[in-house]
Amino acid sequence: MSEGTDGLDQTRTAPVAAPARHARPDFPHGRLPILAMVVTAAALLLVVLASIGVHIPYGLFYRLPLYGVFQPVASPWALTVVPAGALLAFLAWYATTSTRPRTPVALALLVFGGVVTAASIALVRGHRYDLVRGVSTAPGARYLTSDVHLVDQFGIRGFVEHYTALFPLMHVYNARTHPPGLILLLHTIMSVVGSAHLLRVSTVMAVIAMSGAVAAWLMGREGAGPRSGMTAAILFVASPGPLVMTYTSVDAVIAVPLALGAALVMVAVHRDDLRWAAAGGAVLGVAALLTYAVAFVALAATIAIAIEAGGWRRAVRLLGGTAAGGVAVLLLAWLTLGFNLLTTYRATPNVSNARYDPYWIIGSPAAVLIFAGIPVAALGLVGLVRPPSGTRRAVLPLTLVVIMLVWVNLPPSVTGLRPGETERTWAFLYPMLAAAAAAVVTRWLDRASPARRGTAIATLVVIGVAQTVLIQSLWDTLF
Repeated sequence: MSEGTDGLDQTRTAPVAAPARHARPDFPHGRLPILAMVVTAAALLLVVLASIGVHIPYGLFYRLPLYGVFQPVASPWALTVVPAGALLAFLAWYATTSTRPRTPVALALLVFGGVVTAASIALVRGHRYDLVRGVSTAPGARYLTSDVHLVDQFGIRGFVEHYTALFPLMHVYNARTHPPGLILLLHTIMSVVGSAHLLRVSTVMAVIAMSGAVAAWLMGREGAGPRSGMTAAILFVASPGPLVMTYTSVDAVIAVPLALGAALVMVAVHRDDLRWAAAGGAVLGVAALLTYAVAFVALAATIAIAIEAGGWRRAVRLLGGTAAGGVAVLLLAWLTLGFNLLTTYRATPNVSNARYDPYWIIGSPAAVLIFAGIPVAALGLVGLVRPPSGTRRAVLPLTLVVIMLVWVNLPPSVTGLRPGETERTWAFLYPMLAAAAAAVVTRWLDRASPARRGTAIATLVVIGVAQTVLIQSLWDTLF
């Protein structure tokens, strides 16, 4: 792939921080990344084994730390992952070594390969219904799609404007803990492709979820150059979290505007560009229609701008641009749909009043890292804490990780949330971890030939897909 131009940004300026070509004594080639992956795998396995005797008296935590029923299954349908995973590995190799496709084409191919592989992952437990279970409208289904009929009943504006008053009519508790944008999105997709064609609906959702690769690419490119950006996209589409949730959980869709908004803000800070800042704020404004977790990203963005802007005037300018973009979207939503973010949030019920359990101090981060996958978890942490020479420190993602770690340590009486399920609710971290990991991988392989570099990255893809199959075979996570 040509690294002279990426197809989306036609400027020919050099990457902000190209990896150094000389060996760095404290970042030895071949040893630290492999050691980090081995240590991370051992640590996460230890957490899983230590969790066997831990009992949580709510939800579907039958075997911690992952959310789901621990029910090992060996189905011949799992063999569908072999050709799908091989396709994804080949596309990763091709995107890494080829000089022909422009970045949009390469990203489209990776998203396609990710969706195909995610579909095969949904079949691992032997039920074709698992491909559409997340969008079921059957009686008794506990998915947001079962409340889409309310939009037809009250109209789009009527549904949004009187959203909180409709809580008693909703079948799904999750609908009351999210803004109305999620159901509107589902309604739009079902109206376009047909509500009776659930596979089409779930596939459209899957494509949206996998497009988080764009956010990973943007953050990876901004931190360590074009090669790192493409590697970040590859690592993202091969991570267990996106592969497991793409066909089954709306959290994968929610994560896309959160991660993309953060990526645009990162670019704005690095380039001191108000247009990027406004675009980032606008995308986060769209995310506010889908989830209240946008507050975490907005806080992290504010802190990152204050740290990286290099002066209070620039910081105020960039913060103003970001805020203007977000406010403009929310104002438009209020004028056209009657959406009031604060009013809707105040009406949101507490998810749980569960007692504080210190287990989640370790359990929640471990669940996220397991779903990130060993390569992304290990190398992403290395990239966040100790970025390779010649690359930018990912201040916004690092700040966001710290915020989430503090949040998870607060008792449910403060957060109003049920502990656990972080592998889903923190899904916006996967593109960020992939971008941080990509900087490490790029530095690790900077002297390798294109063929060897492609083979190494394809191997990381195979590791991610294999771990995903293991997770899906042991846990029924399709909730």
